[in-house]
Amino acid sequence: MDLSDIRAVVFRAKPGLQEVYEREGKKTLTKYASQSLNCINAVTPESTREFLDVFFSIVSSLFSPVIAKSAVEQLQKSWYVSTAEHHGPISHSFSVSGLMVQASVNREKNFKNVIVLACAGISANNSSFPRGHIFHTRTLVEKRLHLLSLQYHQTPVSHLPAYSSFAIQRLTKEIGEYDKLNHVIEKIYSPVVDQNNYSEQVSITNYNWWQQLPGQSDVNMLYIDLEKIVTTLLLTKHCFTTTEIYSLMFTKTGQEAWKEHMVDITGAFSKDGLHGTFLFWGVSNGHRISLRYDKGSLVSSDGTVSLALTPESVAIALEKKEILPSLALSYSLLSFYYGLTLGGGFSQIDYLPRMQQAYNKILKSISPTSLAVLPTATNYLSSDYAFLLLSCGEDRVLASALDIFLYNTDSTAESVVKLCNTVTVAEAIDNLLPEMYKIIAKQEVPYFLSVTPPLLYV
Repeated sequence: MDLSDIRAVVFRAKPGLQEVYEREGKKTLTKYASQSLNCINAVTPESTREFLDVFFSIVSSLFSPVIAKSAVEQLQKSWYVSTAEHHGPISHSFSVSGLMVQASVNREKNFKNVIVLACAGISANNSSFPRGHIFHTRTLVEKRLHLLSLQYHQTPVSHLPAYSSFAIQRLTKEIGEYDKLNHVIEKIYSPVVDQNNYSEQVSITNYNWWQQLPGQSDVNMLYIDLEKIVTTLLLTKHCFTTTEIYSLMFTKTGQEAWKEHMVDITGAFSKDGLHGTFLFWGVSNGHRISLRYDKGSLVSSDGTVSLALTPESVAIALEKKEILPSLALSYSLLSFYYGLTLGGGFSQIDYLPRMQQAYNKILKSISPTSLAVLPTATNYLSSDYAFLLLSCGEDRVLASALDIFLYNTDSTAESVVKLCNTVTVAEAIDNLLPEMYKIIAKQEVPYFLSVTPPLLYV
């Protein structure tokens, strides 16, 4: 099996990725990413202010009012955020590559913030490893550092408790001989042990971690819990005010339209009830629970969870963190109601266009005379690139954030910029295809890497 065979399998499963590959493949990563600098805001001033008020409040509480003001001003110039990432320590090469490209292209407009609304509804045992860091030894053996134990492996990241100083002590033991890491771990992680929860700790430590990477000391890396943003917007603007979102959640017409049109889309729910959830996930005993729609209520398959779809019941459950908004509801709110362009990974660029089509039909059911959904772009690939390579002799692996921190040299920052400006979208996708094949086909294949030169050597 060669690279063309792998590509054919992946593209059959991910036609949106194939479209990007064929349409944009010859562009350099920065040329392609420059579209994120000019995303138009087509929503009303009132809706803009609703979102920005919530965004400013949450960013201020995590970082500072000064940083929040800067981020708001950036959004007013380009109505864009990335939703490609999972809410966890910046580690995996899939994420760090896209973030490096965004940070590089942002300098064209003097944008200081990389704004990420990261999915915190994933479980702690997700393959993206949101409960710790990944790096490679000098012989390219993968090593994992754990902030949280397997006790929480099925808990959504949004519901994880804060780690303590004992976790940091355990982390330093796992690091072993890599003294450079031990020093920065202590510096970055010790100050956040008193935060309210793991989600807040992730946001703050990612901000500080990113500035330790070569050439990134002036970048504000704003990792924000997507579900927290969405939950706050629902509670303050949509649970007790008649909006499109209110109507699809709380009217029979809206609920039935959601059931008819949002079905069998990744991030929503499947007709057979085996995948996803209807509007919200239930959360009980630290576990995420799928809910199905039944005559104006949400119920779990075993009957232990039941929630009436009324404004009062939903608001109380959201405040108590007994439910989480589904990805479909979250993206409907952010992209189709508030009109944000959402940069995504190789799966999002497939299912987000389908969600948009479904939402348009739902909107027509709720209000037959309403205008079509905002024409927000839904197929922008902002992550899942692979071009930052770590080399040992003839062997190569994709470099994690910790690898870049550990093995960087005086020329690394310049080399990153050069790669962003020369590697094409097609090359960056090709490097990742074997990993995508493993996910899609559930089979291992020899790891092919394209001709992009290594960034780091050990």
